[in-house]
Amino acid sequence: DRVKELQTGDFQGILEVMGPRPVIIRLLDAPLHEFLPPYETLLTELLGMRHTGAPQADLDDKERFLHLVDSHRESNPMLGHRGCRLGLSFPA
Repeated sequence: DRVKELQTGDFQGILEVMGPRPVIIRLLDAPLHEFLPPYETLLTELLGMRHTGAPQADLDDKERFLHLVDSHRESNPMLGHRGCRLGLSFPA
């Protein structure tokens, strides 16, 4: 609901400024980092799991996910890998 609120205001502003001209708004173009947990959070969780003696299978899963998130970190996510480019790189 919060996203809808924010987008409604943004879209109204865009449409008002553009007047009668056509407008295209891409809705599914958020950077990947917005959908992934922060790397630091995952690292902290992994270290906590190791400290408490979590099962090796759980540690392996968390470590794989940590490496996946790390491999997608970007210095400037707004210029990076998203949308259809992401789908082409990772079709699965």
